[in-house]
Amino acid sequence: MPESSSQKRKILIIDDNVNITKMFTKFFELKGYVCLMSNNGRNGLTLLEDQIFDAVILDVAMPDFTGFDVIDELENKNMLTKQKVIVLTATAIKNEKLNELHEKGIVVLNKPVSLGELISVIEE
Repeated sequence: MPESSSQKRKILIIDDNVNITKMFTKFFELKGYVCLMSNNGRNGLTLLEDQIFDAVILDVAMPDFTGFDVIDELENKNMLTKQKVIVLTATAIKNEKLNELHEKGIVVLNKPVSLGELISVIEE
């Protein structure tokens, strides 16, 4: 948990579901985090190119520019390891893809995810 306002941790939430981004933002702000949100992958990628976050919560199933597209772009720009990336998915991901994500240091959580589990992953 952040100790002072000058040391607040920053979280970026990228999910096309506005209700999810609003709920996560409200929860994390109550816990003392600074949150930014994006409801599409391209805008989320732009935010990631402009600043570093302590954690990125990333939905993979978004229209047009998916969470996997965001991950690929970050990897191509050598920016994937600059922050913790947590992928949220409501669909099954094949074992091969799961292993690939884990090798890249990405945490994968299945929706629905408990807020307690999510915050414990962020604070690891």
